[in-house]
Amino acid sequence: MQHELFAHEETMAAQELEKMKLTVKLEELCVQNLTLQKGIAGGEDQGPSSAALMIRTSANTTSLSTAIRPTGFQVYPLVDVQELSVHSNPVLTPKKYAYTRLTPGQGPDLDVPLVIETLIRLIR
Repeated sequence: MQHELFAHEETMAAQELEKMKLTVKLEELCVQNLTLQKGIAGGEDQGPSSAALMIRTSANTTSLSTAIRPTGFQVYPLVDVQELSVHSNPVLTPKKYAYTRLTPGQGPDLDVPLVIETLIRLIR
């Protein structure tokens, strides 16, 4: 039983380390929404003009080059752990941000495979 508890604590410590790797450069806790590109080709009912539009749109955003498109985020002010019960509401970005097309030069430099790998590890 004690061995299982130690393994659980080790796993929790590893997860915390992964979270720190993702947020270490942020001044405030930030939750970023990302849209993963599923692919250009749609279902059988999608015509060639629709596929061409998707390709053009993806080429103008980060979707085609990185397979990830930021769609919005929430920022929480830094607070002491003791104050979490009185934590203020997050500062939300406007709804229109979800429809903004960011070009690759506008977003932060991301190591996309590392981000995806880290997110998958955090989910498990």
